[in-house]
Amino acid sequence: MKKIGQFIYPWGNGHYTRMMRLDEVLPKYLGEEFDVHYFSKGEVYKKLLNKFPDRQNNIHEVLMPTPIDGKVGPSVTLSLLNILFPVADNHSLVNQVKNYMKKEREFYDREKFDLVINDGDMGSNVLAKNRGLNFPDTIKDKVTYVGHFSNRKLVNSVSPTDLERLVDGIDFGYWMRTGNKPTNDGTGERYEEVFHETEMGDERRIISHAKNDKSIDNVIGKDGKKYSVLEAYEKKIDWIQIDIGFLTEHERQTVLNGCKYAVINGSHTVMGEIMGMNSKPIIGMPIYDEHTNQIRWAEEKQLGVLAESKKQVIKAIQMIRQNYNKYQEELAEFSKNFDGNGAGNTAKIVSEILERKK
Repeated sequence: MKKIGQFIYPWGNGHYTRMMRLDEVLPKYLGEEFDVHYFSKGEVYKKLLNKFPDRQNNIHEVLMPTPIDGKVGPSVTLSLLNILFPVADNHSLVNQVKNYMKKEREFYDREKFDLVINDGDMGSNVLAKNRGLNFPDTIKDKVTYVGHFSNRKLVNSVSPTDLERLVDGIDFGYWMRTGNKPTNDGTGERYEEVFHETEMGDERRIISHAKNDKSIDNVIGKDGKKYSVLEAYEKKIDWIQIDIGFLTEHERQTVLNGCKYAVINGSHTVMGEIMGMNSKPIIGMPIYDEHTNQIRWAEEKQLGVLAESKKQVIKAIQMIRQNYNKYQEELAEFSKNFDGNGAGNTAKIVSEILERKK
């Protein structure tokens, strides 16, 4: 049985999401059974434990160095301080790097993986290269673009939920909260500032919180009162805002199909799905510089708008509505050339590498 090591960088959820989507398609490309060992820390480590309760021995905590969380995204000050000094539960970065590389090296030497797949863990890349794994001769000196790791799950036809009935035929924007806790909370705070603006008085919105917490689910009517989703549907409430902790896969696709635009923080995983798979314009409110660069690229292609303040968000909504046909044209062209089969393309490379090692 082939043994695969998966090292998942724990800063943000995109690394975890990509690896799980790869996991879903690997069995279709590998002609034999394989044993996977997962490595990460923090929220991602906990997610792995929850996702694979019967494979706890294959899930390992490795304290990969990450930035120190601040109120909104990483704290530059604390992260710089942490280079030489302990901060909160984090040892100094110098000691972190030394200890985590030592632990990963021990796993490599003990498990003797047939293949290692890294998503963001640079230390593991170095170890893999030194041990002749992970980098086949054909791609040592080049980068292979595999495409976007889109969620291509076919959702079985099911009866519409109360939420889906409530939004059917309604003009609304989809506001997504994603990322780790500081990113998610920071994004939510910035969204709330926008909602208090006068111009948002008639702008319907659905906010997904990316938290598996049913207590979040409620509907705010234009009368200012709160209702449950069921109550709002049964009473035909004229709603202005819907808050949902966690959308089902079917609900998420319904919302993406029905929304006029999506407001996001700029995660490239989310951007690809919205623009490439669903051909909807985005309004990006960045948390990190990486987000800013990605949204600016989308703006240049007329696929969305960069908005770094609440006033710019209002202006962006107006701009998209006024020029909607143009955005649709550009998005249609982008979607036509969009390769969302990154997980499948990567699984094919994995299969070819393991085949050569026989």
